[in-house]
Amino acid sequence: RLACPFWFVERAGPPLGGAIRLRSKGSSLPMDGGITLLPANCFDSDCEVELLMDQQSTYRLRMPPSFCTASWRTSVGNFSFCVQTEDVAPVGLLGARCKVLTLRPKVMVTNLSSDDVEFHFTRVEKHGSLLSRVAALPRRDGAAASTERLSLGEGDIFRLAAGQSRDCHFDVEGIGSNDITSMVRLWFRPAGDVAGTWSGPFSCDEGAAGTSSWLRPGTGQGSSLEVWSVGIVPSRGTVAVSFGRGSNFVAANRVSGAMPVTMAIRIAGLEDRQASVDIPVLAGGQEVPFGWLSPASGKQGFGVEVVINGTVYAVPDVRHSMRFSVKCSVGSFLVSVARIGEKTLLALEKDRGHIARGSTLQVDFKLSQFGISLMQEKPEPNELIFVSLDVIRLQYHQSSVVDAEQIRFFISDVQVACQLPSRKDEDLDGSKGRKDPRNMLFVKHKAVLLSKQTESDDFLDIILKREASSSQDMILSGAKIAISGLDVSVDEGWFVPLMQILEELGGDAAEGLGIPYQEVTMTAGRPFVEGYTLPPMPSVLQIEALRISALDLKIWCSLPIRCLDFLPAWVRTALRMMCLGGRFTLEGASLKLPAKELPSTRGSAEDLAEGFASEYSLAVLRNVAGLLGKSSLVNLPAAPIKIGGAAVALVTDGIGGIAGEAAARLGGLAFDDEYSARCRESREQKQIQHAGDAVFEAGRSLARGADGILDIVRKPVAGAKNDGLKGFAVGVGQGVAGAVVKPIAGVGTAVSDIGAGIAVTAQMAAPALSRNKGATRVRQPRLLFDELREVRPFSEVGAEVLRQLGQEFVHGVNELVLVARQGPSCAVLLLFSHKVVAAKIDLPAAEPHDQGAAASGCGSSSGDSCAAASPGSLFENIGHAFKPVLSGQARELVFSDLAEACFERELVVLTLKDHSGTKHTIPLGCASLGESAIQALVDGLRAAVLHPQHRASWCGLHARLCEEQMKGGSSNGSSSATFEQSIEYDQASGQRTLEVIEVQRWSVIARSWAASSLPTDVELSWRWVNARGRRHPNIPPGLSRRECATHDKCPPCELDQHFKPISEWEVRVNASTDQYGWVYSPTWSASHWRATRSPADQVRKRLWIRRYS
Repeated sequence: RLACPFWFVERAGPPLGGAIRLRSKGSSLPMDGGITLLPANCFDSDCEVELLMDQQSTYRLRMPPSFCTASWRTSVGNFSFCVQTEDVAPVGLLGARCKVLTLRPKVMVTNLSSDDVEFHFTRVEKHGSLLSRVAALPRRDGAAASTERLSLGEGDIFRLAAGQSRDCHFDVEGIGSNDITSMVRLWFRPAGDVAGTWSGPFSCDEGAAGTSSWLRPGTGQGSSLEVWSVGIVPSRGTVAVSFGRGSNFVAANRVSGAMPVTMAIRIAGLEDRQASVDIPVLAGGQEVPFGWLSPASGKQGFGVEVVINGTVYAVPDVRHSMRFSVKCSVGSFLVSVARIGEKTLLALEKDRGHIARGSTLQVDFKLSQFGISLMQEKPEPNELIFVSLDVIRLQYHQSSVVDAEQIRFFISDVQVACQLPSRKDEDLDGSKGRKDPRNMLFVKHKAVLLSKQTESDDFLDIILKREASSSQDMILSGAKIAISGLDVSVDEGWFVPLMQILEELGGDAAEGLGIPYQEVTMTAGRPFVEGYTLPPMPSVLQIEALRISALDLKIWCSLPIRCLDFLPAWVRTALRMMCLGGRFTLEGASLKLPAKELPSTRGSAEDLAEGFASEYSLAVLRNVAGLLGKSSLVNLPAAPIKIGGAAVALVTDGIGGIAGEAAARLGGLAFDDEYSARCRESREQKQIQHAGDAVFEAGRSLARGADGILDIVRKPVAGAKNDGLKGFAVGVGQGVAGAVVKPIAGVGTAVSDIGAGIAVTAQMAAPALSRNKGATRVRQPRLLFDELREVRPFSEVGAEVLRQLGQEFVHGVNELVLVARQGPSCAVLLLFSHKVVAAKIDLPAAEPHDQGAAASGCGSSSGDSCAAASPGSLFENIGHAFKPVLSGQARELVFSDLAEACFERELVVLTLKDHSGTKHTIPLGCASLGESAIQALVDGLRAAVLHPQHRASWCGLHARLCEEQMKGGSSNGSSSATFEQSIEYDQASGQRTLEVIEVQRWSVIARSWAASSLPTDVELSWRWVNARGRRHPNIPPGLSRRECATHDKCPPCELDQHFKPISEWEVRVNASTDQYGWVYSPTWSASHWRATRSPADQVRKRLWIRRYS
């Protein structure tokens, strides 16, 4: 398949239709069937649009990624165009992805009425006043149109027949092509009414989107009432204008009875204060259209007055829904403004007392946690990504008093983590970064892909204030979007599989997206007005005030450009130009987009969304261009993207790279093969490990360059000896080149050597760039079961088994049974088809209420049985006979060695006997198994003994476990089921536990414990810290370090306003602490902490907890 990705189609119509040719760099572009093939760089370089009938008329046009407008003066007229870029459906192109760029008129005018209409245009001066001059339009008879400004006259009034559409062009001097429609106003009237009043002026830009109604002056009495509507439909740079009779605003008098009530809609006069017009509304409910004497726009001009039995009542804006009561001599009545279908109805009806006065509606939806797992099926099933959202809150408030509503959507925290087996949490595994030889930056494939930069900030907060509307417009009186700073990590390890999944999900649908190829070929070259249909009125959005917070992203990215094929071609081209090596790399780059505050904005919701997306995309590209640390070709440093020594390493290494690259290239200009070979060999053998090596190598480079000055003598002499006069002449040229080039190349090489030395030294001195070291995964990857990698409900025990024992070891496990748990330790049985494995697993520190729930989840056996079956003792008992694996972390018994399995019901003990007669007892008194599940476990073991290949099937056990989980507990009468179930129940209740660690150091002088004041303790001197020894993020911002150090009653920390405390602060005390919860150690980094202090212990810590809801 050979495909051109960009096509150009001209649909300008006469007199330009078929008379346009495109050229690029002076050469004509190929065209067939009205389709011109554009160069691949058409978004980056201009094309020449040439008019065949007048080769002097040439317009330089850079093709837009989305759309653009253009104003072109030619000898045959002045034209305003729009170029729109759209996708072509791949289904008709053998799967190729192509775009078609269509040249079409910017403004189309359509007459929807049954009568002819006349219209003309005026322009707006810079100070805003209207100028009574008509913009010149091309004449349809093919004659040259005058480019001079014409006064309002018969020759400048254009007639449009009923049902006809035509294109309109402007040429307004001093107005840019993008501002043409915003500076032009439309006037119209029914044709043939020479003495009739012109309407207008109507705006023709995107801000006037929607429908406006016009009442013809002098026709507002009796049956001769005429109301016309003008529709403005903006769409991606184009504007469709339509005229039609009728109005979207109607009034109805629904009061009937013996004493009818008179009703009229009074329309205010024009600016010269001419008499107002009353539109009578007869009783009986018949709808009467109404409009305004001058076009309404913005907040002004949509008001009317309702005259009821001679009394005037003001309705300031009929676009807003409203209801109010009026009283007169014949009774009480209700005036209401509401939207009915596509119309706004102003109605008068009898007041039946159903108005709710001062009513409010409040809805508050809160979800404590929400998680999504994305599974990868190829090359083997794995959990690819886990998205975790905390405290999702949706608040809705509606008040009938002010006729407004407010919506707030809030997410407290977010984390996106890669769950592939190769990903590790640094805090849990202590993994280190690896050195990237390409750019000497520390690149780590982190598990956490997206997380907040600071724990105290909320991830997302959106507030929308919407005014109730009776029209088709959506009016937002205020909008606020706040996003916290984010750390983002992108690499091909997870990015490529994710793109493959998304492509598979949307592959078939994407094939049909875009313009069908047949439609492109059928319409290419045809005037746009042929077969033109008026587009539907879009959803109009009016935003009175919009504030978007600054966006701060810290990005780690390492992707080949080929992986970014989902981006638009112009974006890929821009990135390819910035990353000449074909790989897009950012290392801790800070990408900041400033906050935005927009004034009142109105337009199509689709156009506004696309405009925001384009603006932010361009802003991102501009930031990325400045953030690239190095270019893969010349190592050009664009901006220091590391802090401290890392920034020094980046800049100096970049300067060294430039100098070295330049020196290597200059060396080739010396025309000395021997010199070039020596330089190349020297570069390959250099090993600069510190600044001393750099100085030594720089000295050698300078000496080698200085030696080149003598070439001006050596080369001619050597040339004359070898080849006489000819050799002498060649030697003179080589000598001059060498005398100039070699010293410069030597200096360049020396600079490169010095830069490399400083970079290495700084890199060794500076730690790896912080990538939110505190961002560990909120949950570990899930354990998948069976050879087919079956997905089951998440289990924390299963996740820890996978993490601690490894993917390779647990592959193929059929069932997991929790045998005993004490504190953070638990003993588990892993049941395979050919063996059983016992392992001791350490779980993350659990909350106190979780421990209680686990204790209550023991079976119906006695407490002594549970106590005897602690994880450590149980594992050691099994370990005497099972074969140790994984360096003793687990022990296994292969079913081929198993001779008998039985269950002693009274002791709640499983007994296994091997062929040597050795018995292995496994107490199940504290196991998370009911009687039916225990029997299924025993049956499975017995089946393995009898099976010829000693294989076990655990389908029965799995079915029993599922039944017990559905019942909410084990079938033997125990009060609860598994430890995991108690955790999930607590999480579902929306409760949180705040943990704060208090740290102190022994003062030799004061002979007492106090907050540390040593400078080496850094953030530990705050006294109240998190698990990583840093200032606790929930300390109030205004509290100083000294105030925290002297705050000794309880932690000065609180969760945000979304949570309320349900308990007091308490210290966690257990067997591992003293009676006050303290543990002691000589140093903060010690691996062992004890409950009693020894003379060598100088530091101590304890854990405070408080529960919130």
